[in-house]
Amino acid sequence: MIPVSRLISSEISLASSPGLSTGVSGCLILGSSDTIPVAERVHNYSNFDEVKAAFDKTSNEYSAAKLFFQQAPSPVNLKIGRWASSGSNAMIIGNSLTPVDKNIAILNQATNAFFSICLVSATGVKHYLTAVNINLSTAVNLNAVASKMTTALNSVAESLHLGSPFKISYSSSMNRFEIRCSVAQDSLTVPYPQLIRMFNPTGTADVNPVKNTTLIVTLNESIPKNYTITFIESGATNGDFNPNGINNYSANVVIATSVADTYALIATLLGKIGLVANITDEVGGVFTTDSPTVISGDSNIIHVRDYVHRNLGNTLRLTRYDATTPTTPLFTILPYYTSEDILNALVDCDHRFGREWYGLVVTNEDDSISTIDDDAHVSRNLSIANYIEAISTNKHIFAISSMDPIIPDGATADTTSISYQLSPNGLREPDGYNRSFCQYSSTNMYAGVSLLGRLLTTDFNQNNSVVSVMWKDEPGIIPENLSIEEVDRIELNNCNVFTQYDNRVAIIERGTTGAGWYIEDVIGIDWLAIAIQNALFHLLYSSPNRIPQDNTGVGQLVAEVEKVLARAVKNGVISQGVWYGNPVGELGTGSLLRKGYYIYSDALSSQSNTNRQLGVAPPIYIAVNRSGSIRSVNSIITVNP
Repeated sequence: MIPVSRLISSEISLASSPGLSTGVSGCLILGSSDTIPVAERVHNYSNFDEVKAAFDKTSNEYSAAKLFFQQAPSPVNLKIGRWASSGSNAMIIGNSLTPVDKNIAILNQATNAFFSICLVSATGVKHYLTAVNINLSTAVNLNAVASKMTTALNSVAESLHLGSPFKISYSSSMNRFEIRCSVAQDSLTVPYPQLIRMFNPTGTADVNPVKNTTLIVTLNESIPKNYTITFIESGATNGDFNPNGINNYSANVVIATSVADTYALIATLLGKIGLVANITDEVGGVFTTDSPTVISGDSNIIHVRDYVHRNLGNTLRLTRYDATTPTTPLFTILPYYTSEDILNALVDCDHRFGREWYGLVVTNEDDSISTIDDDAHVSRNLSIANYIEAISTNKHIFAISSMDPIIPDGATADTTSISYQLSPNGLREPDGYNRSFCQYSSTNMYAGVSLLGRLLTTDFNQNNSVVSVMWKDEPGIIPENLSIEEVDRIELNNCNVFTQYDNRVAIIERGTTGAGWYIEDVIGIDWLAIAIQNALFHLLYSSPNRIPQDNTGVGQLVAEVEKVLARAVKNGVISQGVWYGNPVGELGTGSLLRKGYYIYSDALSSQSNTNRQLGVAPPIYIAVNRSGSIRSVNSIITVNP
């Protein structure tokens, strides 16, 4: 997609702070669990129940999401992304299930079902595996169905000395079944030869077709062919199908007195087109075919769910074709993916979904606390921070959690921790990182997620809605019991911490990015830039007439910007104050920003002819004073002598 910034840019200049100084929502947790296919990359979750249904409780994504949703007010916009840190299994993604597909009472009737799959090795060797005698009569839910199918399929794989590579699961969040193969570099498919259909809706042997009804078999090969059987009361049964138009063939079958005889006649005709029929099955007549086949017609012997009791691949929408959409596969095959660098996954998430998330958390590749602060992870987090700092198309903020004991420990000078590297003392001296922050916790690998969860619920359309992250709670995080000296050392490198005070209250301190800017200020100014960009885009898009390239047109642009700035005053992002920056237009250093903002646009007469020919508006310069927030108070009491 083309970024809006191609036409409407809104840049931010976070001037160097003289000291401690100062729409966005949605968080992306990027993890390496195999729940989400690499090709899909990102799934959406609006509450923790949805995450619990999708992820194992031992996964890092589960742990991080739990902290995110524990905040109050609870966030509602979480995305979890997939990073194939160690590769990705080959997968078959089933189609969405209908209520009938998911009816457990119907599935319980499958006491002798089967499922087939083809495992194709990296060298091209194909292994056809068919699990039979699958009994779903005791399955209480779709997870139990998946478990029984997994057990049966792996039993066949073990008999072929392939180990137990398969895992079939039901994804309630995506409403589908998924098949994974853990054999590296192998791929999966569902072979055509296992597509089996049945006749006889009652499963008994006492149903004969009604006269003058039809059974149509469509073979969806390179050129689809239709074979129509018409059931007649008297006359002669054809020994073969006769041409009846282009790619259409027909035959008559005389309804016999014996149901078995009628099915035998059907079987003979089907055999002429390469279908192997079996009418002695306990649930009625069935046949197999090497081609994707669709059964239709108005005959009473066609089961409404003609495969519900047998081929679980059909029933669970894991096979190739459905009768209602004969040219549309019911599943997606995803190949084996080799391992990828974290930046490859992040860039993909940003390019495809970057307008939908703002906060970023990257989980550990494993569950080991011991590796979270090793050199490899510090280097990894710095590469992510560099990317977040450099991109201009989408605005993000990166939350890093650290358990490194050197951060509060004064025994050793800290020149290695991630908080040091993010600070103005580290790699980007003297500026530090404006779009990344670190939180120290001795007990939790994802403490910073809770901080993000509190800020990303801000409704910038409401009055006085901007919050200060300091003084806030972090549900689910154990507060640190620190000395003043330890807190000072943590904050020396602009690191954050959830700490206990002696009045039994725990709060977040101080709520700063690596560069020392308050996190809520960075988020608020990002919201302002995005809101201005969207407002100008909407003005140009919705205007019934063109915006003239004269003072009137520029005035319309400035008026639209001022509407956003007025809203920023009301929600608390900016407020009245003294301008300490460089002069902007007629605004000099030391001047009072009475409104909290100042807008200036270059004169049209100063425009180059090139820009005028291209329809580029003169730059609009905006000076704002961030509101800031009170973080500490000194009270002086004078007592009357």
